[in-house]
Amino acid sequence: LSQIQCRGTFFISERELQKHQSIVDKIASNGHELGIAILADTGTDYNSTCRQIIRVHKLIQERYHVDTKLVKQPVGIIPNYTKEAVSSLGYYMIGQTTNVVRKKHKDFTGPEAILPDIIGNSIRSIGRGWIVNIRTDYYTDNKLAAEILLFIKQKKMDNIAYNSYYDLASQKEAQILDYKYAPVGETMFDKRYTYQYPVIKDKL
Repeated sequence: LSQIQCRGTFFISERELQKHQSIVDKIASNGHELGIAILADTGTDYNSTCRQIIRVHKLIQERYHVDTKLVKQPVGIIPNYTKEAVSSLGYYMIGQTTNVVRKKHKDFTGPEAILPDIIGNSIRSIGRGWIVNIRTDYYTDNKLAAEILLFIKQKKMDNIAYNSYYDLASQKEAQILDYKYAPVGETMFDKRYTYQYPVIKDKL
């Protein structure tokens, strides 16, 4: 992300805050957005989910002075009680448009063979506002998540940059950089560019 001058959203679980604080410190110090990752363990219900969210929020707020309202369940089907817990606490449940993580790719060594399984040739580019989910701790090769992110940018973002008739050739690189990854919250809470869908007719 630093290489392409972009920021992302990292959803952090209570376990990760306890076991990998130095990594989370580095993520936060590089200006990335932090969210709350919750785990749907056996025996989890509405009350325990609320408590889990509150605990993680408190840790993030105390350590990084961030009042995050973004919640994600990284794995599995989201139960209704989890949605209810997130909503009743005034937080936002974040999903994804594209999930990069596939079990069969765990031991792959390069992104080239992975991309067709995730975003095939029929999809020319990732869409504006898409949420692309990547796990940084999943692959056997710990560099693969970053390589996939860069490969998606190259093959499914940069390919839609264009020059208008009045653009100079020297501006091409700057034009490409207009298409970039952005944190979820920064996008969601920028009211200038967000709208309800379907659009309310009197607001067209």
